[in-house]
Amino acid sequence: MTWTSDQGLASQIPGILRSGADVQAFVQRLIMQAVFDVLEQQGRSAGLFDAVIAGILSQLTVSVGYQPLHCEVVAVLPNANIAYDKAKMMGESCVVSGNTMSSLCRDMSRAKMCLLTGNDAFKTVIPVPEQHMRINGTISTTNIIMANWSTQMWQSVLNRVARALTSGPFGTNFAGVSATISGS
Repeated sequence: MTWTSDQGLASQIPGILRSGADVQAFVQRLIMQAVFDVLEQQGRSAGLFDAVIAGILSQLTVSVGYQPLHCEVVAVLPNANIAYDKAKMMGESCVVSGNTMSSLCRDMSRAKMCLLTGNDAFKTVIPVPEQHMRINGTISTTNIIMANWSTQMWQSVLNRVARALTSGPFGTNFAGVSATISGS
């Protein structure tokens, strides 16, 4: 997910947010809600009452770390090329397909266009850097039962969270998502 401070660009892409903090808060809420939905469903499957589930979820903390990308020049596909304005080059030049950032334009200082189609496209278009594609998170609980769940049990929860994110309204932003447990 990306953000821009440019009002004109924001009007081109309705889903783009206006600050990095807004993106981080949005991603935090989205992932936290997916975790809660999965655990709520699991509690109901186990026959727990809603009040018990709510109590368990209140003992859970989800923290997310994410570095959103600041876009100042945006190409909204299917438009083939974008021009740039040197005054706006404080952020990246981003290529957006639908509501999803798909790539960046490389080295816009030498060329005045980012070629998105044709034989020379590979020279100017690069994948989104890894640091803008990775979301790290921590799930903590003070619930004694959940605190003693096995790694396999938590991995099962994370796999269902990943499926929920990919099938949700922002699923294209989570295409190819995987969730793994590391550390303790």
